[in-house]
Amino acid sequence: MRRFGRTERVIVDHIQKISAKATIWEIYDLVKVHVRSLANLNVTRQNYGLVLAPIILHQLPHRVKLEWASSGKGKEGHVEYLLNFLYEEIQWRERSSQLYLASDKSEASGKSEARKRPTKTTGSGLIASGGDTSTSNKKCGFCSQPHYSDKCVLQ
Repeated sequence: MRRFGRTERVIVDHIQKISAKATIWEIYDLVKVHVRSLANLNVTRQNYGLVLAPIILHQLPHRVKLEWASSGKGKEGHVEYLLNFLYEEIQWRERSSQLYLASDKSEASGKSEARKRPTKTTGSGLIASGGDTSTSNKKCGFCSQPHYSDKCVLQ
């Protein structure tokens, strides 16, 4: 401890480093590292739990805080319980994102199948494709004669 000065300063430094904004994984990893460091300094959970838990919770998304409020009742200062909760939340999000990506891929493959089969939904598409070549369905829109409108001399 002589190298770093006062033990109190080292403890405060560990707690301050935890308060840096980060993703949930980064928060989890940071807390694990600094809690271990605090344990090595013989600082017990009872000494830092009630101070550290609100710092950690402050960095989490609102929805995660709501989940914690319902599941962490009575354990507000229990950092190990909070870490277990965060780990479960991370696992849930990863499973959820994997399912989301899998459903996205299946939807995308379905869309690409649909793109391979062109659909002709307009009259010009029907004419361009050859459509029905019988003269009974040919009727000009301009003169009502039995020919296509693009061949009409009146247009």
